[in-house]
Formats: sequence, C-alpha cells, structure tokens
Amino acid sequence: MPAAVEFAREEKVAGVLTSSSGKAIKTVSAVASALGLRGPSAIAVDNTLDKLNLKRALTKAGIATPDYGMVEAELILISPLLLKARGGIGGRGFIT
Repeated sequence: MPAAVEFAREEKVAGVLTSSSGKAIKTVSAVASALGLRGPSAIAVDNTLDKLNLKRALTKAGIATPDYGMVEAELILISPLLLKARGGIGGRGFIT
C-alpha cells in the first residue's frame, strides 16, 4: 500500500475508488486516508471484510440483523441454517 499512496501523491490524485473487494478496498482506504480524501475508514473496511465484526457493529448501532453466531467446532445443526465464511464479502462461502 505504501507504493499506491506514493503514486497517488505524485500524480496528485483527487479521488480513489474500486469495484472490487478485499485487498483493493483496503488500498482505497489507505490512499484516501493518506491524502485526506473521502473514503471508507480502515475500521469500516475491516468490519465489512469480517462478517462477525460487521454483524456486531450493526447490532451495536441498533440495526436489525438475522440471528448469527460463530461456529468453531462440530455441532448438531438444525435446519434451516445458512453458514458463511467469516472473511470476505459477497456470496462466497455459503453453505445451506
């Protein structure tokens, strides 16, 4: 990310965005923060990329979400249930 910030400074970038996720959104956040531009904060990005942190943040803000929890060991699962990978965004990691 330091190289992206340096490039943005040299080119006098006025804004940054991405249509991607993961590392790209972290880079956008770092560049925007370093240049004083509007953009997603590092905390917002981390919450977005970690579904458990996102659910906790939404619940704390009073925003209703479906019941959720973290599965770390073998459990007897009751249907219906939707499992998602904790990391990343989008529809990756769904198990129904």
